[in-house]
Amino acid sequence: MQTKDKFKNAKGQLTKYALACGYQELLDLPKTGITTRLYQEHGCYQVRQHDHKQGKRLALEGFSTLTEARYFYNQLVRTAKFIESNYIN
Repeated sequence: MQTKDKFKNAKGQLTKYALACGYQELLDLPKTGITTRLYQEHGCYQVRQHDHKQGKRLALEGFSTLTEARYFYNQLVRTAKFIESNYIN
């Protein structure tokens, strides 16, 4: 008998419960220095992206639903991965 994971869904993403407990979805790309994260803060889902090489915040958006936040997070992740794959140092 399999037990249901409270922290990850079938797609491997963090659940609402995990986010409420303080866990964060995080993508850290070392070549470009871009970090993208999804987390919950004060009942609001936050998506934040930083470029640590340039010392700039690229995005910070708050969402009332996890669906909206995941959609935005996934867009940022796809873009960051594309930049990372084409990055020339």
